[in-house]
Amino acid sequence: IGAVAQVAAEAGVAPAVLLQGTGIDPARLQDADCKTSTAQLYRVLGRAAALCPLPDLGRRIGARLRISAYGMYGYALLSSPTRADCIDFVTKYGRSIGALADVELLRQGNTATCIFEPLLSRNPMDDIYRFALEFAFATYQTISRDLYGASFRFSGLRVTYPPPSHAGIYRRMFRCPVQFDQPRNELEFE
Repeated sequence: IGAVAQVAAEAGVAPAVLLQGTGIDPARLQDADCKTSTAQLYRVLGRAAALCPLPDLGRRIGARLRISAYGMYGYALLSSPTRADCIDFVTKYGRSIGALADVELLRQGNTATCIFEPLLSRNPMDDIYRFALEFAFATYQTISRDLYGASFRFSGLRVTYPPPSHAGIYRRMFRCPVQFDQPRNELEFE
């Protein structure tokens, strides 16, 4: 929620405005003892999506979430012996941290494909659907680089929705082939 508040503040939305009606005290955002629920996270994300004039808001937030932001969950990811074990952990326990999309892992030879299904909307034409996926993709990239080094890259990204106005950002950020209007939402890596 702190990362959401930072991005929102950069877009001109004060933390007090962002957190209005969520039950979260803005003064406690940096307090490690501040506990929040998944419902509160979803409310904050919904408010950010409604209040912030950034078309790539989800991507910006996800790019800030370093593995250290996940506490014991992040430590478990760091402790995974292989990338596949790490993704298996995410598919099993992702909802415990308020994930915005369920993930399924498919393996074929040396290629792994993560299939994403957004939880906040099932309609690819919804802004919140795209927001959830951009958040998930950026988070996966940030965490993967934390785990495997700055040179880590996905080998492909495919999404079910049409190209958004900021589609060029996808290619610059993910540095892999990006396809829109596909049958599934997928991140592929070796």
